[in-house]
Amino acid sequence: MIAFAVLCGCFCLTIADECKPPNGNSGDKDSVVVIVQKWETRTSNFHTSAPVMLSSNAYTVHKSDTVNRVGEANMRFYGQQLCAAVTLVTERVKDDGTSTTSTSCNSQCISIGGRTTLKQYDGSGGRIQSSDPVCCFWARDVELRIYIPPPPTTPPPTYSCIQCTGCGDKDVEARTVDCPPGDKCYTLKLQREASAAATVIKGCSHMLRYWGYRLDCDYGCKTDVKLDKDYGRRYHSVCASCCYGEKCNQKSGALKGAGPRGPGTCSDLVAMVTLTYAISRWCI
Repeated sequence: MIAFAVLCGCFCLTIADECKPPNGNSGDKDSVVVIVQKWETRTSNFHTSAPVMLSSNAYTVHKSDTVNRVGEANMRFYGQQLCAAVTLVTERVKDDGTSTTSTSCNSQCISIGGRTTLKQYDGSGGRIQSSDPVCCFWARDVELRIYIPPPPTTPPPTYSCIQCTGCGDKDVEARTVDCPPGDKCYTLKLQREASAAATVIKGCSHMLRYWGYRLDCDYGCKTDVKLDKDYGRRYHSVCASCCYGEKCNQKSGALKGAGPRGPGTCSDLVAMVTLTYAISRWCI
């Protein structure tokens, strides 16, 4: 068995050089980083152990017109897809101790962010000599797990937004808050009656949904609106808008359909909207 392993090591290298990857899709990327892990799984007397990682390496594979030897695989990067090939050696040991081996080319193409598994060795043998316990069977699998990590992503920006209720009312203090990454700054205008002043509310966009049913940054302006799906209270006009940028909601601007410009008071706001506990704290 040891002699075969030594012989196979030399033999596989020669065959692997002749095992070529398939053609892949072309692209404009100059290179790609590929992670190659070698795993082994052993079976003894029909009990299979957990896979064991034998090695893990990272390689930079450049776009090329030729096949390159990368670790224990032949690879070629086409600018979009990476194609890899390894020689699969299959060994079967017979009851009389003799063995037969065969080889085949195992190949696959993957794109950036993709992964594949290419088996290198598939061996088994032995014979049942007793049934209590079962003896004596063995098997061994070796595979390469190939993975191309996706490129690092840029985290979403973080902004500070003006947060206030009854914005513009001298009795209500506006403050600046740091919003979660990716949040926008929102401005919400509520008008209960056609002749009433609009109440202006501002803050981070993830809080907008707490002010009313289906409120979001794409809400725009609507009339005759029921904000709470569980109650029948309706409002003459509701306008919601969002913006990206540092304190970009500092100036309310004129929203079409917002009604007369002018802030309400915090007590007016509580009467208009059923607030969550977190929101109602602003009015204490």
